[in-house]
Formats: sequence, structure tokens, C-alpha cells
Amino acid sequence: VRWKSSVKGSMVFPDEFIPFAEKYGYIEKLGDRVIELACKELRKFIDAGYSTNVSVNISAKQLESFRVVDVIMDNLEKYNIPANLFQIELTETAVAKDSAIVKKILSTLRSCGIKVNLDDFGKGESSLFLLSETEIDILKIDKSFIDKIHTPKGYALLQGIISSAKGLELDIVAEGVETQEQLDIIKRLDIEQGQGYLYSRPIPATDFLALLEKEHKKSNAI
Repeated sequence: VRWKSSVKGSMVFPDEFIPFAEKYGYIEKLGDRVIELACKELRKFIDAGYSTNVSVNISAKQLESFRVVDVIMDNLEKYNIPANLFQIELTETAVAKDSAIVKKILSTLRSCGIKVNLDDFGKGESSLFLLSETEIDILKIDKSFIDKIHTPKGYALLQGIISSAKGLELDIVAEGVETQEQLDIIKRLDIEQGQGYLYSRPIPATDFLALLEKEHKKSNAI
């Protein structure tokens, strides 16, 4: 999500406008819109023959009400999206509150087949206890760990995180993969998924569909 501001004459990024939206009560309307657009674009990918998944960031404020479940389920039905192709991403702060409503929301979504990602693990209130007590499916390791993956201490720390995650039967994603060296190391560590500029910078949905088509042609040519 990007905000093209006519006032600033430039692009405004989420780390700037999301806190504002949360503070002044706009986050639910913004969140509703993002969920619907994600489902709408995913429908286009599916119709084009690509059963990829889409992951949507959910604000801690949105988790204060069960309403977010209704919004997600209504849009999955509206655009005929299989639940297993829709994922949500949460920060550690959002799930660290030990709230009964948060647990109920996550449990309900997961029972419907929606996967829950814990985003930027290691950036905030990280703990193995949090991992063991939270209703999540996928652990996304923060870029700060990947940046230090080539150092002995960084490598050892990453090994510990991976071992714990696999022991809890969580899938793992390495965030911020920017070099081939980093990719080679995460492969050796048996991390199956990566995310970062090595693959692509953030792009509009239409460009992403073109990227899927390009990769599909490339794989067929091999």
C-alpha cells in the first residue's frame, strides 16, 4: 500500500501514514479497503491461472474487534477466494497483548483455513514463549537477522530461531533477502521461502501479474 499525496507531490509510505490512521481512527476503513483490493487482485491472478496466495497486514487496532473476521470472510465469499490462498500478517506487538479477543480472532481465521504470519520476528517483543502461545502458522524472520547471516554470531542465532520454529511446526520466511550470498546461506539453513529485493521491489498488482507470466514462461523454457 502506497499513498500518492497531491499535497506532498510524492509517495507516502506505510510507516508514515499507518500510525496516523491508527491514531485518528481511520485504520478500520483503510484496512477494509486493503482487504477488498487484495481479494479483488487475487481473483485476477487466479483467473489468469496462477493459484498464488496473498498476505495482508492487519493492524493491532483491527484486532480489537471481531469485525475484522466478518470483513475478511465477506470478501473471500464476494470474490470466490479459497481461504487457503489468503493470509494475514501481524506484528509481535499486535499478538503480545495476550488478549482473549485476539486469540479468538486468530483461532477462528485459522479454523477457516486462513494462515497467520508473524511478521518481522526479532524486531520487537520477541520471545520463544510468544511463539509457543500464539495462533500462528508462518514465522517471518526480520531483515536485521538476514543482514548478519554471513557472520558467525548471526549464523548461530539464526540457527537457533530456525530450530525453535521447526520444533513448533512453523513455516519460515526469510525477510530482506538482497544478495545471492544471503540466498545461498538461507537455502543451506533449510529455509524454504525468501522475500526481498533480490526477487523484486514492491510493485503494483498489474506489474506483479506480468512478473508471474514472465517467470512461468522462463520455467517452461527450461
